[in-house]
Amino acid sequence: ASRTSSKDYIVMVKNLPENMTKTDIKQLFGCPNIPHRNVLHLLDQSSNRTDQAFVIFNCHEDFEYAINLSGCHVGSGAIEVLSVTRPIMNEMLFKSHRRILSSRLRDPRKCRQRTETNKELSPNLDQTSRVCIFVRNMPADVQRSKIKSLFRRFEVKENIVQLHDRDGNGTGEAVVTFPSEQLAAQALKIHGRQFLGSQVLLTLINVKQKEDILAKA
Repeated sequence: ASRTSSKDYIVMVKNLPENMTKTDIKQLFGCPNIPHRNVLHLLDQSSNRTDQAFVIFNCHEDFEYAINLSGCHVGSGAIEVLSVTRPIMNEMLFKSHRRILSSRLRDPRKCRQRTETNKELSPNLDQTSRVCIFVRNMPADVQRSKIKSLFRRFEVKENIVQLHDRDGNGTGEAVVTFPSEQLAAQALKIHGRQFLGSQVLLTLINVKQKEDILAKA
């Protein structure tokens, strides 16, 4: 196998166990010290992890080691490790994001009437209120103040919950809750913006989905 480009060492891993965390993936490839933001899960239409993920390595040797693990058994099946370019990775991540949004728009149970999006929500939020954003692809050690600054135009105060793995390390992910659905929808427009060296990935979710994500964290 050869390197993906003059700068990037990226692989796509398929058939991973569903419960495999970023820390587990880094340990699988013998690179526990690469940043959490270098491991990106593909999500399904319900914002759950799929059995596929991308890993961005820092050097050619680690990249080659990962490629050679293709066919190894992890959990109940054999993983497949493929070399991919950064444009292909980004395209697949953005398509995944669009599928999530399209699924919610097609399902009337997951959508609220447009006239309601301009109303401020009461403190007792409805479980289907889409006032939250799942933020991914940030540095593992990102500071809460930096996330708050990213959303400063959307009246975010202290409603930011950063996610950690089972070892207590940051995952470069967070859930941000906004005062209204309108503000959350506006904040979604910065999806893909460069933030601390990476393209920040945003997914609009409801209160129930937020609780599910935090329960699994």
